[in-house]
Amino acid sequence: MRYYALDAWRGVFALFIMLTHLGVAWHGYSTGFIRSTYLFVDYYFVLSGFVISTAYASKISNYSDFWSFIVKRIGRIYPLHIFMLAVFVGLELVKLLAAYYGHSPRNAPFSGDTSIQSLITNILLIHSLGIHHILTWNYPSWCVSTEFFAYIIFAVVVLFIRPISEKLSLLSFFALMLLGLFIIISFSPLNQDTTYDYGFFRCLADFTCGILIYSFTKKHPIRFGHFRNLAEFGIIAIVVAFVTLAGRSKASYAAPMIFSLMIIVFYRQEGFLSKILSSSFFQKLGDWSYSIYMIHAFFIINITERPIHIIEKYFGISLSKEVVLPDSTDLMPNTSVITDLGGLYQGDLLVLAVVVACVLTARQTYRWIEIPGRNYLIRKFGTSSIQNSVSPVPAKIE
Repeated sequence: MRYYALDAWRGVFALFIMLTHLGVAWHGYSTGFIRSTYLFVDYYFVLSGFVISTAYASKISNYSDFWSFIVKRIGRIYPLHIFMLAVFVGLELVKLLAAYYGHSPRNAPFSGDTSIQSLITNILLIHSLGIHHILTWNYPSWCVSTEFFAYIIFAVVVLFIRPISEKLSLLSFFALMLLGLFIIISFSPLNQDTTYDYGFFRCLADFTCGILIYSFTKKHPIRFGHFRNLAEFGIIAIVVAFVTLAGRSKASYAAPMIFSLMIIVFYRQEGFLSKILSSSFFQKLGDWSYSIYMIHAFFIINITERPIHIIEKYFGISLSKEVVLPDSTDLMPNTSVITDLGGLYQGDLLVLAVVVACVLTARQTYRWIEIPGRNYLIRKFGTSSIQNSVSPVPAKIE
């Protein structure tokens, strides 16, 4: 079974996550939907639990399988993470050189969110386990840190508890889901929008929810028959409404349930939308989704924020403005400084340019970093079984 439609949504949602981070005055900036598409990260986590279960729920039976699984997970996420981390370190070295020649950067090199301490935790993939009080370095990578440890928990349960009883393993995952929800509901200051502080528990709740959905659909396959198109369009309408209205309110806690419903509707990929999503364009977008997600902060910083700051500083041209955020809370600033090119249509063009540049670059990082890096690590550290195994789920969505 290949989940073409579900994988394509990953590519689409990666672009929306990028848009929510773009501080540019354009027509979509202040809309409730764009301001809240941070919630699509929860789709990633839920889908990951669903897909990992599909591929490995019955394949981890000994320590060799466990190690093979961990190596494949590292091979999937680590090469691009380290590559982007190296890119950001290079930028800090440029800032250091500029400071040496008398140019004062806005933020001191290797300080704050780009400190040496946080560099070490990023290398170890522990940077979003509540260690820091801010997002660090390549800030989207917080989810990579949390999801890696969700992988380990999955493998431990499958290896040690599932042989005793499948029901006990499902009960364990259900308990872990409740634990994750309990922690973020009890302690997260911004409800579902928690990253460096309680992001692991957000991931844990979503990931285990995906595992449970896999188990449910395996035993109770769901078909919508003549209502398949209605179901697909209906769930997308529900997702858009949920993201728009939930924002950072307590309603955002429903994210794993909403995206679980979306997976239940699309995993059979029988409707009209699924056929569109199975086209070459959307499949490639799905292929590049991880790259889009991991490199978009670099484009936002270096195509919009940093050049604008340099132009304003050295040419005395004002290209930014302070705006009142529509979703301000007591724990979030009421205002933000964003790029303003003099009109929303100009902003639309800038946003389009940044998105296109990011997608085209993601195509290259997928080809030259993700795939070779994954294959190298599997060859170097994997067992013979992992090197020769064929997964029932395509590698692109593992």
